[in-house]
Amino acid sequence: MRTALTISIFVALIIGFGIYGILFYKAKKMQKDLVRKSEQETYHTLLKIRENIGEIPIQLKNALKSKTDDWDFEFNLNTIYLNNYQSILCISNDDLYVFAGLQEMSKRPFFYYESEFDFDKWNDLVTQENPKLVSIKPLSYGNQKLDLVLVYGTKMDNLEIYKNFFNQLNHNGMLVINQKFQKRSELNQFLKYLNNEKVNYEIVWHKNKFLYISKK
Repeated sequence: MRTALTISIFVALIIGFGIYGILFYKAKKMQKDLVRKSEQETYHTLLKIRENIGEIPIQLKNALKSKTDDWDFEFNLNTIYLNNYQSILCISNDDLYVFAGLQEMSKRPFFYYESEFDFDKWNDLVTQENPKLVSIKPLSYGNQKLDLVLVYGTKMDNLEIYKNFFNQLNHNGMLVINQKFQKRSELNQFLKYLNNEKVNYEIVWHKNKFLYISKK
């Protein structure tokens, strides 16, 4: 009798864990499907907002052999348009496409940070490879006031970026920092610092994780 009861309990446990596993798998799959659907809907909504701007510059992206995700590129382009940012510093020392592509699509000259700008690659792009792909000449940054600082790739950590540029932001200006090349431990410490300083920030996922810091 006791043996039969033990077997029954064992079988019930197996069935229970099996049902839990199936439900857990289905829940995760449903969550992924919902996230994917939400991403697609958001993506198309953003495209409609700026439908007159045109498609992302694939030819330029290919010329520079860029691996920048289109989703990240689209979101940051829309950040520029939705906020009508005019004075923009872009730092992307590992991928010139971000700088050149966003500048061309937003139809305004960007500032470049001299210590983190690939002049050789830029000169090759505009004089030898595909001069028609780039029509706007960028500007050297010299402590001008800024609406937006967009950082994709840099030798600086989050705190250095903040200390170098936050005070240069205009009212309602923004720092946007790609966290792909930032250390997680450093980010956690930096967020504590922002909380202590009572600075507005938000972590946003596109395809990569971005830290948005606003100046009110």
